[in-house]
Amino acid sequence: MAPRLWEVVGGEQAGGLVVRTGAALASEKLDERLGTGAEVQELELANERLHFRLVRGVGPKEGWVSLRLKDKPLLQPREARASPLSELFGPPHELEVVQLPPNVRLRVATISDIHTDHKVNMEWFKKRLPSKSPDVFNVLLLPGDVSDDPAVFRQTMKMLTASFDMVCYTYGNHDLWLRSQNAEPDSLAKLRTLRRTCEELQVRTGPVELRLLGRKLLLLPLLSFYTSQWDKEPELAWCPEQQKEMVAWMDFYKIRWPELLMQEVARREKEGFLFGKQGTSKAISEIFAEFNEPLLAMAEMQRDDCTVLSFSHYLPRQELFPEKRFLVDSTLHKVSGSLALEDQIRRLKPQVHVFGHSHLTVDLVLEGQRYLQWALGSPKEQAAMTRAVADTGILVLFDSAADPPLAPVQETFWGRYFRVTPRDVSNDCPAPHVRQLFARVFQQELPYDDESYRSGPNPGPAIPSYEGLFEPRWRI
Repeated sequence: MAPRLWEVVGGEQAGGLVVRTGAALASEKLDERLGTGAEVQELELANERLHFRLVRGVGPKEGWVSLRLKDKPLLQPREARASPLSELFGPPHELEVVQLPPNVRLRVATISDIHTDHKVNMEWFKKRLPSKSPDVFNVLLLPGDVSDDPAVFRQTMKMLTASFDMVCYTYGNHDLWLRSQNAEPDSLAKLRTLRRTCEELQVRTGPVELRLLGRKLLLLPLLSFYTSQWDKEPELAWCPEQQKEMVAWMDFYKIRWPELLMQEVARREKEGFLFGKQGTSKAISEIFAEFNEPLLAMAEMQRDDCTVLSFSHYLPRQELFPEKRFLVDSTLHKVSGSLALEDQIRRLKPQVHVFGHSHLTVDLVLEGQRYLQWALGSPKEQAAMTRAVADTGILVLFDSAADPPLAPVQETFWGRYFRVTPRDVSNDCPAPHVRQLFARVFQQELPYDDESYRSGPNPGPAIPSYEGLFEPRWRI
C-alpha cells in the first residue's frame, strides 16, 4: 500500500508548524517551519507524531511534526479533503508485473518526440521497426510528443504495438493540444481520452516491472509539465521584445486547462493562475508531479533489488539545455522543465532517466545521475540537432544479453560539449546562426562577431558523421 499523504491545516498564525529532527518533543528543532497548505508523505507515525517527507509547499524536506495541538488538528490525511484533482489524470495506476520466460532476450529501446504528423517521420519508422520474435522481448519507451491528431496518434500506436512486444508512453505537450474538431472540453480531458486509447491498444501509461531470471527491471513513467520558474539563468540583454512576448509558443493557444485545476493553482499561488507570456505557474507542474507520488513510494520500497528506468516528457535540469546564447529563441528555457520532476528523480535515483521535449539529443551524467534524450524531431531538425538519432536509429538502452546490460553513454553533439565545458551563463556572446537569424527576422544587429564567438567556449562544428561513434548492437 502506498504511504499516506497529509495536508498541513494548522500553524498559519505561527508561520507554520515546528519541525524537529526526531519523534521526541525534546529533539533538536529545525530553523525552518512546515508551512500551512504544504503536503507531506508519511514515512512513520508514532504516538501522534508524524515523520514526513515534503511533497509540495514550504518547509524542510524531512522531519517530525505533531498531528494535533491540544484538540486542534495540525495536519489531516489528504484523502479527507474532498478534492477531485487526481481524477483529472484518470484512476491511479497499479504496478503491472510481467514474468518473462527464462530463455528470452529482453531489450528496452527509446525514442522521443517522434511527431508522426510528418509523413517523413512515419516512413522513417516503417523502415526501422523490429519484427516480433519468440526469442526477443522488445520494449519501447516513448516519452511524449507523438501527434496532436487523435487519428494519427492511434495509427502510430497501432504501428508501434505491432512491432514491439510492449510500448510504454507518457504525455507530451503536443499530444495535449486541442484542435477545433476535438470533442474534449480541455487538455486534461484529452489526456484521459489518450489514456483510454492507450489502454485499448495495450500501450502502458503506468509502471511496469519486468522479471527475468530473478532480475527485476522497473519502467516508471513520470507525469510532468513545465514551469517558468525552472529557468534560473539571467536573461539576455539583447533578447528582442518580440521574443519576450512568446507569441510563437503554440501551447498558450492550443492547451486549455480545466477550471478545477486553474482554481487550485490560484489557491496555491500568490500571483494567481499564470499560463502565458507572464509565465507558467509552478503549481501546475506540482499538481502533475503529485500524481507520481504513490508510484515513487512503491518504487522506493523495492529500490534495492531493482534496476529502474524512469522517463518523462519535460527536462529535469537546466544543465541539459544549452545556454540561452546558443538558442534562436532564448525564452524556450521558460517552457521546458520542471523543478518538481527533478526533485522526484533525485529521490528515485534511477539508473537512467529518459526525457524529451527540447529536440536536442544528449546523453549526460550529472552528479552521478544519467540523463538521456533521444529525440527524432522534425524532418528539418533531423539534418542537424537530432542527426544522431535520424542517422543511427532507435536507441537500445537495456539489453539482457549484454554485460553490463545498460548501453554505454552515447556520443552526441551537445553531450560532448556539456561533458567538457563548464556552464557559464555570464557569457552572452551569441552563436553565429543566432546573429544571422536576428539580422534577417528582427533586423537587429547583435553584439560581438564570429571571431568573438570562436575565441570563447563553443561546441564547434557539427559532427559530420556518426559512423564509427556507436556500436550497432545498441540500435534498432
